[in-house]
Amino acid sequence: VSQSRYVKAAKPILVAFAFILAMSFQYLANRAFTFRSRQKISKELPRYSVAALLNYLITLLVVYVAIDFLLISDLLASIIASLLTAVSGYLLALLSVFKR
Repeated sequence: VSQSRYVKAAKPILVAFAFILAMSFQYLANRAFTFRSRQKISKELPRYSVAALLNYLITLLVVYVAIDFLLISDLLASIIASLLTAVSGYLLALLSVFKR
């Protein structure tokens, strides 16, 4: 069995780990610096998880519509989705996750 087969099999696990690590960092940075939250993490974390899921669904929808219906390139569709989720992520955090 070649090493590349192991690397190929490990990719989904590594991507999931990187995603969880990035989302954790983003939550903690927003909590500490952007919103300076003092709320209990046990109350914020479920709301943050829902907001992250909503942003993921927005990304899927925007990319799907942009590529399959508007015939926009993959790269441009990803850029548009990233910009929209940056705005929606901030608004969700402001209005729900870190709401005082």
